[in-house]
Amino acid sequence: MRLVLIFLLLCVFTRLQAQQAWINELHYDNQGVDTLEFVEVLLTSVPDTTGWKLWLYDGVSGLPYDSVAAGEWLPGDSGSAYQLYLWYPKAIQNGPDAIAIAHYNTLIEFISYEGSVTATGGVAMGHTATDLSASQGSDPAGISMQLTGSGSAFEHFWWTNTESTAGQLNAGQQFTREPTLLLFGAACADFGQVPFGASSQPEAWVVAGANLSADPDLHL
Repeated sequence: MRLVLIFLLLCVFTRLQAQQAWINELHYDNQGVDTLEFVEVLLTSVPDTTGWKLWLYDGVSGLPYDSVAAGEWLPGDSGSAYQLYLWYPKAIQNGPDAIAIAHYNTLIEFISYEGSVTATGGVAMGHTATDLSASQGSDPAGISMQLTGSGSAFEHFWWTNTESTAGQLNAGQQFTREPTLLLFGAACADFGQVPFGASSQPEAWVVAGANLSADPDLHL
């Protein structure tokens, strides 16, 4: 029983990698004639583009005005835990407007720029986008809005305006892998899953995996 409780605690603190996607860089406006407008998407884990799609939303009507399936995204740089993709639409409207990422018509991310946007149709219908803390318009050509910082999830980064790095990790951005836990040789998928026979093993056990670090506040 003690081993089961230990296993549950470990699963609560440590979770397996799950594929995520977010807008990693965006260029929609610059001084003069808009040049090379694009959306950059970052996919984590083992990149699988099946079912992924991008939507551009008009902020006035709340309806999508363009969309593209992942099969038409252009691949950019990749690492052991991420893959970047680019989309160059015919045009990206100035704000307030929004962008959505969906996976098999399930909304994954919905962000707006230059103001609040609530979708009245499409995959994001009924949702209000998260307004970004950055915008464009006064930037010269060649500058984009992009995420910077270090981490393994969207919320670990913040937006900044700097020289475009389309298709590459952004300036000052470091992508790290999430930890993976192995107990008795089996991966911990969630705190409700216990490896077969775990509750009846009195012998000493070993925790192993990838990207693990000691937690001085966890005593077992």
